[in-house]
Amino acid sequence: MPGGDEEGDEKKPKPILAVILVAVGASALMYASSRGGKSPLTRDLGGPTASMSTSTSTSASAAAPNADSALALALGPSRTCVLRADHRLACAGLAIDATSALGHDELGPMIVAELPSSTKGIAVGLRHVCALAGGQVMCAGTNEVGQLGDGTTTGHAAFAAATGLDAPLAFSSSASKVCVVAGGAHVVRCFGDLGVKDAVPDVKTSPFELAGLGAVTQVSTSDHHACARRDDGTVVCWGAGGDGQLGDGAAEDRVAPVLVEGLAAVAEVAAGKHHSCARLTSGRVACFGENAAGEVGDGTTERRPRAVTLEGLADVTQIAAGAFVSCAVRKDGALFCWGKKLGVNFLDRVTTPTRLAAPPDVVEVALGAEHACVRDRKGQVQCWGWNDHGQLGDGTTTPRTSLAPMGPAAPKPL
Repeated sequence: MPGGDEEGDEKKPKPILAVILVAVGASALMYASSRGGKSPLTRDLGGPTASMSTSTSTSASAAAPNADSALALALGPSRTCVLRADHRLACAGLAIDATSALGHDELGPMIVAELPSSTKGIAVGLRHVCALAGGQVMCAGTNEVGQLGDGTTTGHAAFAAATGLDAPLAFSSSASKVCVVAGGAHVVRCFGDLGVKDAVPDVKTSPFELAGLGAVTQVSTSDHHACARRDDGTVVCWGAGGDGQLGDGAAEDRVAPVLVEGLAAVAEVAAGKHHSCARLTSGRVACFGENAAGEVGDGTTERRPRAVTLEGLADVTQIAAGAFVSCAVRKDGALFCWGKKLGVNFLDRVTTPTRLAAPPDVVEVALGAEHACVRDRKGQVQCWGWNDHGQLGDGTTTPRTSLAPMGPAAPKPL
């Protein structure tokens, strides 16, 4: 997390994977999840996590007056992508897939695709990217576990629609899967590797409807667990639960969805690597799950299998949950984060929501494996954290503990 002008000089653990979903407009909602390397306080992170994530619906006309202004953010493993006001996709950092037209390694952002003008949001996985546009979820990239949702395991560089999705309303992506809220019944359909553990894959190459969720408004996915906000404002979670990230008071994996205890009137949910957070309609935030870095935000590092409402944080309009960090944007544009400080050693952490030095009018925050970015009301993007692949988009590979503006996007080379 930013806290000064000095740059972190600790050697960065190599991120395994990370995922973030972002969206903009009235319909798309998102999630942040990310993952870094091994830490002294946790077990092997096997798998991805992003932010993002993230889940504010923002007005494109208010937030992005210029063609190159950002409408939304999507952070992947050592990669940052923005949906511009001209509906071009610009990315910086590590390639999604070095063999596809989407792949590149750039220190500054590069325009890698032109998306339909109807695009409502974007999501970046480990080796794939998806967009919600024209009543479809369109994906491109590698497809080894069916994460493009087209019924095959053949990758493609051109965006193509996932099959069998009726009127998608919201979506979320993690490293190797995508989940979509679709249809008049607000069901959730997912594709990719739906397995609870790395060693037990559950590959679905076409959208697969999940049972027992009820009518859902928003879904947020992490590597091995996911949470959904239902139409009645309650939250259900399923998948890996050994760290309490399902919020049912236990520490067990759940194949069927379980109700998060003590949560009602939820406006947004965000699934992190081993923890989850919820934004309430009151503007308060509650978190649960793993807490080794203080990512639950209750002032301790004790695991919390039930939701804990955070003190000193109110009027929140958007949240993001990552690998070992959580962030929130307040109504007045102030940015708060808690957990691991990005760009420095794992042991440098804060256990309660702490206001960061950021633009005064932040509307969105997104979390990657070991970096983060914010978007302000003018559509300008600033990032901080590790930068070994140029994922901060500032033209360098220098890690930052304070925010650095993302540079202008260059055209994709022929």
